[in-house]
Amino acid sequence: MSAAAPKTTLAWRLAEYVSNARAADLPAEVRHEATRSFVNWMGCALGGALDPSARAAAAALCEFSGKPEATLIGAGRRVDVLTASLLNCISSGAHAFDDTHADMVLHPAGPIAACIMALAERRPVKGEDFLLALVLGIEIQSRLARAIVVPPAKCDIGWYLTGLTGGVGAAFAAGKLLGLSPEQMVWAGGIACCEASGFRAIHGSMCSTLVPAHAGHTGLRAALMAQHGYTSTAHPIEGDRGFLHLYSDRSNPAAITDALGSSYEVMRNTYKPYPCGIVVHPIIDACLELRARHAIDYRTVARVEVKAHHAAVTLADRPQPAEGVQCKTSIQHWVAVSLVDGAAGIAQAETARVRSPEIVALRDRVSATACASIAPDAADVTVHLQDGRQLHCRVDHGIGSADNPMGDHDLNTKFTNLARGGMDEDRIAGLLAQCWRIGVLPDAGDVGRAAA
Repeated sequence: MSAAAPKTTLAWRLAEYVSNARAADLPAEVRHEATRSFVNWMGCALGGALDPSARAAAAALCEFSGKPEATLIGAGRRVDVLTASLLNCISSGAHAFDDTHADMVLHPAGPIAACIMALAERRPVKGEDFLLALVLGIEIQSRLARAIVVPPAKCDIGWYLTGLTGGVGAAFAAGKLLGLSPEQMVWAGGIACCEASGFRAIHGSMCSTLVPAHAGHTGLRAALMAQHGYTSTAHPIEGDRGFLHLYSDRSNPAAITDALGSSYEVMRNTYKPYPCGIVVHPIIDACLELRARHAIDYRTVARVEVKAHHAAVTLADRPQPAEGVQCKTSIQHWVAVSLVDGAAGIAQAETARVRSPEIVALRDRVSATACASIAPDAADVTVHLQDGRQLHCRVDHGIGSADNPMGDHDLNTKFTNLARGGMDEDRIAGLLAQCWRIGVLPDAGDVGRAAA
């Protein structure tokens, strides 16, 4: 690849941006939001470490692990950095409790944080540099997703955007920590682009955690390969038969570079109050509010009408999930447990609860309809009682959405509750404090080591 040729490509412009970015230039609010993203990610990884998906993946792969340089979060063992990046991201997505960039229904922190946390344990990384890499990885991942799905762009809803773009973001984030040259970063981005993958038919299976984990794993591997001279094309993103051409019906390349360096996608990141697909959250809010307001006895419910954004119905109209992993994208299940239990937590996503007779019976009486006038973070729910009464609730902005965000205290509570399965209270408090200080620690890898 010639020295001049790539400088006109999108990959080169991103590489120059990443190479020139400095931690000191990040605005305070960006550093804080990136820290919130990291706190949320670590809590999710701790909570998911004992999930069957995380255990199965570890049982399959750990015997092939290389040099033990990175921690398996919440598992008390060390593996090679590539295996750690994969398994820790599987853990962080196990309960579908991860962050979400609502504009693209993207889960940005998982692939990036798992990748750079593993790398930070292999070689000393200052906390401020770790946080900068997290911001940069989320930035590139989100901008690529925006370029292929947010209007005027158009993308088939069947693509899993975290899988398509997460690896590219991870490659640039890892490249920043490895000190890659702009040319090497272009190679890393191209390697990651050619391994982009993920489709939504795998929702309702353990593969829903593998897709983002594969992205983070391939991004780290791409950066390491580029560091040692493994090359790629100069134009992997906008080239003929390249990333944008293949994954978008109508792309918007300008979204990748417009206001780059002055506008930060991490500021649009959001955090989940419930362990399921974000498209279901405002529906849960409405059901919990109705139950609390009217003291609904689920045995008196004749039927429930849900009106929601088309994405919610497209992705989560699953009337009868058979097990816990399937209920994460089931409107009917979360309506039923919200009305029966008055709660929507991890316990409500257990297979035993999914198969409970009263939950199964109520799910049969829930209908979901797409409504063009309802925004992605909104929902309209009507509960019809057997005595003829109709109880109605409309939620305009679900809890955890950009317009109704979770605060720092909420994230602390979420982190603590998720970590309780494998840590005592003192360790949880200490680790949580370290996570909030990630940006000023002399060695970011200490957080990973403390999370064993």
